[in-house]
Amino acid sequence: NTTYNFMAKRGANMQNASMPYSRRSIYNEGLIHYCCAPADAYITKPFNTSVLQVRIKNLLQHKEKADKEISDKLFGGIKDVKIAGSDQEFLNKCIEMVQQHLDNADFDLPTFAELMNTSKSTLYKKLRMITGLSTSAFIRSIRMKSAIELLRKNPNAHVSDIAYAVGYNDPKYFSSCFKKDFGCLPTEYAKREASASSQGETEDAPSKA
Repeated sequence: NTTYNFMAKRGANMQNASMPYSRRSIYNEGLIHYCCAPADAYITKPFNTSVLQVRIKNLLQHKEKADKEISDKLFGGIKDVKIAGSDQEFLNKCIEMVQQHLDNADFDLPTFAELMNTSKSTLYKKLRMITGLSTSAFIRSIRMKSAIELLRKNPNAHVSDIAYAVGYNDPKYFSSCFKKDFGCLPTEYAKREASASSQGETEDAPSKA
């Protein structure tokens, strides 16, 4: 079946797999066949235009919600986000690849694409489709999140050491990027973390008799 072949190829294509797709089927029994292909929704004929519009709206809203969850993941904490299996696998691989080359300031789009065994344009489009971020913004988000984690673990660390550890050769530029993303300088964030840690230790310390 031509349509089924198209859907199967779409699911295997890294560039198009995340694009919402609705399939119209003439017969209800055809759903059994088409459910084997990676479509996002199925509507039988004859169909109501209003129903089709609602389905499309729901698909777009679901995609927008998934994009927000992934964005929160990249900037708010590297945790599992429930998205399509192939997309989740791809995203995890991308995150791990950036983390493996975190202190390499020369880790850029060409290097990233080569290590992912894909073209620069395909990598860009796939990341953009899944996360809403460009490739450079994706790399930067992982670097910034890692910087936050390093500052939490060691708030007394020098900003320059943190910058070098996450792939920035210029500490001043790193501080500028950090403030743009989190609203404060690394030194300010470190002070807050040190203060919070100190208060926690005081509260946990046993009182003297």
